[in-house]
Amino acid sequence: MRIGLWGATSSGKTTYLGALKLAAEQARGRTRWKVTSKDPIALSRLSELAHVLAVKRMFPEGTQHGTNTRLSWSFLGQKQVGPAGRGSQVEFALDFLDVSGKLFEDQWTGGDESEDDEDELDFDEVRGESDHATGNEAAKEQLVEHLVSCDGIIYLFDPVREEENGNSFQYFNQVLDEVVSRTFDNGRLIGNRLPHQLAVCVTKFDDPRVLGRAMSRRELEALAETPGQPKIRAGVAFRYFNMLCHERPDNSAQNIRDSIVSNFHRDHVSFHATSSIGFYIGANNRFDPADYANIVSERGQFRIRTRPQPMNVLEPLVRLVGRIRRAGTSR
Repeated sequence: MRIGLWGATSSGKTTYLGALKLAAEQARGRTRWKVTSKDPIALSRLSELAHVLAVKRMFPEGTQHGTNTRLSWSFLGQKQVGPAGRGSQVEFALDFLDVSGKLFEDQWTGGDESEDDEDELDFDEVRGESDHATGNEAAKEQLVEHLVSCDGIIYLFDPVREEENGNSFQYFNQVLDEVVSRTFDNGRLIGNRLPHQLAVCVTKFDDPRVLGRAMSRRELEALAETPGQPKIRAGVAFRYFNMLCHERPDNSAQNIRDSIVSNFHRDHVSFHATSSIGFYIGANNRFDPADYANIVSERGQFRIRTRPQPMNVLEPLVRLVGRIRRAGTSR
């Protein structure tokens, strides 16, 4: 079973991958999870990312441009049944292609053409004759082939980044078109839509600029009624994403929503309110509507304020796998 990870540059893909291990170890539901790998490189990467988040309390560096790493991880679930805590087991393997978000850049915009940024993609045929451009094309081809072969896709939508740059669609548009074209060529479209299951993770819900707009004051105060880390339901993420679309009908979020509706079956799409680090919870073990940001700035560098407790990081993945199995789309 293959799951693709999709998102623009700086949308938090690398941080999300690191948070997966922490989320599995902190899971306290009916199923307890462990993430491991038979591949030494993937296992080392998993440990490194989790260490940076949990011990250093810093954010891992994003995937460098020109580096494509295939990470094969196994998720082992043990369902807790009865007082002995033993029960049936569930296992699935995930194959991530960890790539730089710059590969998602739209060929017609070219992004920031600053001469100082040598890592910017350039798909212009006139200037694209260099080995660098040829390497970009090869990497993008590998990425498209990977997404085509996936059973499901996790798409990370960063609303803070979108508010600042407004260009998420350019990282979504061309690659999606190529995935649709290649899937059509393979005879795998269902009607005129992709067969893939899609989980849209609206990220950075720990940021007041997101949660403060996504939920009313009364809803925020209700979160404080239950001890520990709160869970934000999927309906809040869906409502917030639609709000972003309606604020400016011509914005990037609206274009992304139109593409999702046009290219994916409605019952194949879910939305999730995601945070890779969770909320700051004070000594009273209660969510404080006036003080929940879990990031602080120290000497010009952002650090994680307290122990990361990922929210809706593992859950979208597990639900995605469940939908794939029920739909019979895994190969």
